[in-house]
Amino acid sequence: MKLLLKLSLGLLLLSGLYRYTLPASYAPQQAGIEDLPVLLALYEKLDAPGKHGLLVYPATKLTAKLAEAIEQKRFFITYDHEHQPLAMLKMFILDDPEERRSILTDELCIKPGMELDGGTLYSYRKNAETLSVAAHIPVSILAGSADEATYLYVGCEYTVADYRGRGIQHGLIQYAFEQLLASRVHRDIALLYGQIEANHMHYGIVRALCCYLTEKDVALPLLHVHHMQYTATKPEFIIDEYGDPLLVFLPKNAGRGNVAYIALSTAEERA
Repeated sequence: MKLLLKLSLGLLLLSGLYRYTLPASYAPQQAGIEDLPVLLALYEKLDAPGKHGLLVYPATKLTAKLAEAIEQKRFFITYDHEHQPLAMLKMFILDDPEERRSILTDELCIKPGMELDGGTLYSYRKNAETLSVAAHIPVSILAGSADEATYLYVGCEYTVADYRGRGIQHGLIQYAFEQLLASRVHRDIALLYGQIEANHMHYGIVRALCCYLTEKDVALPLLHVHHMQYTATKPEFIIDEYGDPLLVFLPKNAGRGNVAYIALSTAEERA
């Protein structure tokens, strides 16, 4: 029964019902240094779910960390027609092998040889998805080099509470995909992201990527997605006895590290 419920929920979340058109009055864009005060304000005003789901740096480090990420072109933001911030997104391509290893092993707790917490195989063509449970997915795909795959990391998704459920975050994600993946649509993609326990059945970001890829290339064959989940714990900062921030892993922040691997290139292309 539990397995059937998981499959049913997965199909629903991956279904064609998950499709939004971003209203013209909303303007997604790459965040620039002029957006730093706005991003700071969004972090400072995070509601309880936002604080629980995101890694929030201490105030003494937050400005520098955000400024660094903006300089590296890793943040996106959506404003309304009155230039009020509605949503933010941290998404970037992991071209550096050492940073990729660090995020896989230290943040998402994904290491070759680890036992899968959940392994799912599903196929996607436009609005016709199928889903089945995988008995085994080789962890060796994590060893792929940057020459074989594009590693796309999602580090933060947040929408202001009053504007959730309107497709604003989805529109921002699609905009970010276009900026980051337009020249890489024929390479395998490994989508990396973490989730808290309450959200580990939510496949929205994977569905959004499949939607983008098939819309970008109408001739794209059926997509096969290998989705792996591992037990992970969202890190959290606490202040130690000396007043310094300390990164800790607490049981209350248990969740999942995710890899959704989409094979786009053929064996001949990779040879």
